[in-house]
Amino acid sequence: MPVGAAFRRVATDVGLGLWAGVMAGLLSAVFLFVLGHIDLQFRAHPEWVLGLPIAGLISASLYKYFGKDSGRGTALIIDAIHEPEVKVPLRMAPLVLVGTWLTHLGGGSAGREGTAVQMAGAAAGALERWVTLSETERRRLLMAGVAGGFAAVFGTPWAGAIFGIEATAKRWFDWDGILTGAVAAFVGDAVCRAVGIRHHIYPAFGDLSASGVGALLIAPAAAVVAHAFMASVHGLQGGMKSRSWWFVPLAGGGVMILLSLAFPRTGWNGLSLPLLEQSVIRSVGTGDFAGKLIFTVVTLGVGFKGGEVTPLFVVGATMANALAQICGVPVAPWAMLGFVTLFAGCSGAPLACAVMAGELFGVNAVPAALVSSVLAAALGPTARGTSLYGVHRPWVGWWGMIPGGTRDLPRGP
Repeated sequence: MPVGAAFRRVATDVGLGLWAGVMAGLLSAVFLFVLGHIDLQFRAHPEWVLGLPIAGLISASLYKYFGKDSGRGTALIIDAIHEPEVKVPLRMAPLVLVGTWLTHLGGGSAGREGTAVQMAGAAAGALERWVTLSETERRRLLMAGVAGGFAAVFGTPWAGAIFGIEATAKRWFDWDGILTGAVAAFVGDAVCRAVGIRHHIYPAFGDLSASGVGALLIAPAAAVVAHAFMASVHGLQGGMKSRSWWFVPLAGGGVMILLSLAFPRTGWNGLSLPLLEQSVIRSVGTGDFAGKLIFTVVTLGVGFKGGEVTPLFVVGATMANALAQICGVPVAPWAMLGFVTLFAGCSGAPLACAVMAGELFGVNAVPAALVSSVLAAALGPTARGTSLYGVHRPWVGWWGMIPGGTRDLPRGP
């Protein structure tokens, strides 16, 4: 490639990444600031769960009358990355923002990354309104939005940069977008921090002597839970399709009220961040992972808005914590591995998960996290050709990461 063309390519990629990163950082900061206050208020007023059906009905009404394709969420953004004719409406950003706030206001068990990714992707894609982009540039821009949103909401830029190309790949890794994604991830994280957002600091990963065995035991357990989670959520969503749009949030909210009354003071509502933070320090209840899993399946299965990742972090960490208690080993390092391993099993993004473990718990966590994440992805739902974000592809190990390798795998619908 001539020097001039190479310079223009790099300048374009950096410019697209800057736009996506700034949008991701600013929107994620607003989202996280308000969400933090909502989470604290719900913990102080757990009776607010009685309003969850109404909150769900309001959210469903907004999507019904104003959302158009926005209800498809992150899957729509990923489809737009691969299909030029698919458009991401700008309205997706405010709709998912308000919808997620309403979910957490009533104590729904949902996450936050889906919201950040959708907002960032929609805002990044809005650049097309003013600038003419080629198909390749548009794809990189949307991937950068995914990377920037993920990095900003978790404070993990390295993982965000990799996640943008790993989780969105339908057939192979698009390393072509790594520069744009990396710029967006680091800028998004920096902007989010610059305006005052502070992420929780987790303890350093230790006790390396048990980490290898832990990885080999946690991975298959995480794969089983990943299959159960995906099948349950998809099964519930499928069962609700024949119901009236207004009935689903009311019924689902009612079930969540009953669950919350039956299991008070468990910390399974909302983000469950206190439970997550405790699980990587000391022993927690051996049934916490099952309870959080059920709360999350009901919340997401009936269409409440929010992400899946934070609940999966909680379920994975508490599951590994329980497994460590059964095996009689220190719970902290195993919980740290479980933290990222279950998400790897559901998303098919093991490399991003291993890097995230390094950013959250220190570089010592990376080798064991890489082993557990790769095994969980190979044994999890992605092994059958599906993943958390609707990417339908067999998980074929790292051969698919090699440029030019395995490009004839079946494409999803």
